[in-house]
Amino acid sequence: MLTITFPDGSVVDTVGPFSGAANDASITESILQLNDSLQLWTEDGDTVIVDRGFRDCIGSLEDAGFEVRMPAFLPAQQKQLSTTDSNATGLVTKTRWTVEASHVAFVAYRDYTNAERFDVIDFHQAPNLDLVQNKIESQKPIANNDVCDDVQGGLEKALGLSWTRTAENHSSIRNKDKSSCAAQMIIWVGDCPRHTAFCHDKGTTWDKHLTGLPDVRPMKEIIMEIKDRGIFLLLSKFTKHVDFMFKNIEKIFKDDNKNNQVKRISLNPEDTTSFLNQISQHVNTIIATEFM
Repeated sequence: MLTITFPDGSVVDTVGPFSGAANDASITESILQLNDSLQLWTEDGDTVIVDRGFRDCIGSLEDAGFEVRMPAFLPAQQKQLSTTDSNATGLVTKTRWTVEASHVAFVAYRDYTNAERFDVIDFHQAPNLDLVQNKIESQKPIANNDVCDDVQGGLEKALGLSWTRTAENHSSIRNKDKSSCAAQMIIWVGDCPRHTAFCHDKGTTWDKHLTGLPDVRPMKEIIMEIKDRGIFLLLSKFTKHVDFMFKNIEKIFKDDNKNNQVKRISLNPEDTTSFLNQISQHVNTIIATEFM
């Protein structure tokens, strides 16, 4: 998949999938030949910011009416770029930060009484996601003394991550009242509901904390915050135990006419090594359908 964005982070289009053997330049050539949507969003003379992987298609982009900006190459026999090339490359790199700013975090949760209640890794920027992938693969199932898990605690941890970032210094800012321009998503994956009657109808047979947990907000409040912050919530179930909870979550979005902000997705629970790839496919689909 190739995603085209404006420098402010707004997504113009997501095109693909393409063969894994195709490079950035060949994918761009295909887009220019087969898809005219890019020209519909632009005018002659608009600037296209690319990295060096697009060097073989610069001529085609210029023929299509674009002014292309790419980091400079270091000439042979030179140890550093000229001042002009260095300044131009710095500007391109700074502008490209928003384009490249795809971030992934991970939150694992168990039940309230478990000694390893949470396992969290904050946002890492693609393509450097090995630490996130390793964290996912390291998770082990842990038995509880009832059916329910601390889903709401996990969502609270997710909401507390460094969602909003600034291109100027790449630092993280936690401000739940300030939305960034990026598409924001929580992908919930699990097999058991959370505590309280909002999430199941099995009473104390399933739930030893039916009235809620002492250190976590009610689930409805957490879901309302997700909705109000404009975060997409993607739900993936491994058992039918969570169907009741999913319906109540979906109702909160439906009652506010935000049905498109909550979606069910299918993931393969037998292959955690491909979770990031599976999730990326769903994320690209959401971007293509909701942010174009």
